[in-house]
Amino acid sequence: MCEYRLPRKTIEPHRAVSLLELLVVLAIIGTLVSLTIPALMMARESARSATCINNVHQIQIAIHSYQLAKRRLPDPPNPGLIGGWTVELLPYLELPSLYSIAIPGVALSNAPARLNQLPAVLRCPSRIAPRPGDGRVEFAHYGFTTDSRGDSARWFLADLPTGRHEPWLNCPEQGEVWLNAILVGPHMRGFHVAGYNSSGAERYGN
Repeated sequence: MCEYRLPRKTIEPHRAVSLLELLVVLAIIGTLVSLTIPALMMARESARSATCINNVHQIQIAIHSYQLAKRRLPDPPNPGLIGGWTVELLPYLELPSLYSIAIPGVALSNAPARLNQLPAVLRCPSRIAPRPGDGRVEFAHYGFTTDSRGDSARWFLADLPTGRHEPWLNCPEQGEVWLNAILVGPHMRGFHVAGYNSSGAERYGN
């Protein structure tokens, strides 16, 4: 009787990865990461920027609506009191419930807790603004200024410069700040702006 034996497999030992090969792989991975991360950051900033542009556009429409209805522009706020353009525009930004409790002339320290948080349409997602030390009213993200109050007055709206911290319920006009400061905006150091002049021309974008 013949015996049949299967051929024995020869097991070759695995070759270890050399240090040089490991370094090459790590270098390739590092290069890919260094190329990918900036692209991801740019994509995220592009999305945030688009949201900000939409906010500026909505605020721009609200200012026009207010100007047509009132035949003037919003009044500046009194120091330490609820008021100003951000408050007066709330009904025109489809936020009548907030406007009903944002009573002009009331001290900021007595503002209802519901008003502490900045409304989404007034929030720039690219802006990193610290909360006030007392944890109450958030800071404004956009600024507004005008040269007069009439129905044909020129006005200017834009992201506030970084480092500018004003309670959103009492955001003074920013004319001198924009004219006299070295400006740094939240969008790759830039701004989104909108405006209106007496000839009716508008400007909108970066």
